[in-house]
Amino acid sequence: MPQQPGSKREHPGAMLLLTLSVVALSAAALWLLLQRPRPLPSGAPAKYEVRKDEPDIVVGLVPEQNIFSQRKRYRALLDHVGRRIGVRIGIRSLPTYGAVIRALEEQTIDAAFLGSLAYALAHKRAGVIVLARPVWKDGSSTYCSYIFARADSGFEEGAGVKAVESMRGKRLALVDRSSLAGYLFPVAFFRNHGVADIDSYFSKVHMSGSHDAAALAVLDNQADVGAAKCRPVEKLFRRHPEYRRKIVILVRSPEAPSDGLAVHPQVPGKVREQLKSGLLTLMQTAEGRSVLDAFGARQFIATSDSDYATLYDMIREVGVDLLTFDTENESRRGER
Repeated sequence: MPQQPGSKREHPGAMLLLTLSVVALSAAALWLLLQRPRPLPSGAPAKYEVRKDEPDIVVGLVPEQNIFSQRKRYRALLDHVGRRIGVRIGIRSLPTYGAVIRALEEQTIDAAFLGSLAYALAHKRAGVIVLARPVWKDGSSTYCSYIFARADSGFEEGAGVKAVESMRGKRLALVDRSSLAGYLFPVAFFRNHGVADIDSYFSKVHMSGSHDAAALAVLDNQADVGAAKCRPVEKLFRRHPEYRRKIVILVRSPEAPSDGLAVHPQVPGKVREQLKSGLLTLMQTAEGRSVLDAFGARQFIATSDSDYATLYDMIREVGVDLLTFDTENESRRGER
């Protein structure tokens, strides 16, 4: 049929191109619809796309002691709290204190139970907010640092500053550069008594990685002097009473707040309040009291940055800049 004036004949190739374009646009729209995040539970962190096999909150653990027994205790505690508040809580164990602080900075974890110095570093660098800390079965909610040696080394119990001169050239076992009990306090103590540089004063400074490992290094004659948090050391003594007879405690530090749960500021306020309330009300139910008992605590109490005043005084005394402080242990392992 002849083409009518003013009309256009559609080219078959153009029709095919139009059809393919419509199909492609439809497929793209369907793909985008499928990629939309699933609805989040009320107050859940926005960075999480909720799936059955993923937690809503990931809590980091510092390697204070035997990692397997530590995970078991915290797993039972956090599972119970999570069920009560309707939040799935995951646990991630990290190899060093510095790794935990970096994970908080990078938001690969949402929260962590932190010792005092690790908290101060994470608070300064990542803005973490401390919520609560445990009250232990003896009624205390604080801990201290021990500096200790073997009983057969010639040091006397409670020797304190009198023992410092005899330590020259000895091997020193510490825990981690981001630990108050296992690094900052002993460094401050030695500095206050004439030891400006522990790396040159001792023949070897070893970062053992955990508090019980520092004590075992001294017991096994891998180090002459050690420093660690009192609670893991005392727990080691309770499990092995003979160890207490082989160790003399030379120095005991001032008290600092026990490891508190600190959360990243990007965790929504509602979730922070749920976590805090879940910990603070554990003692109100029989199941919660049973969980606390297995954890080794009576209850949890509210904690704030002002509770760390003594720590901040020590940080100023030693001259630590929390923003530039090197948390890497390798840089301070001296062996000569």
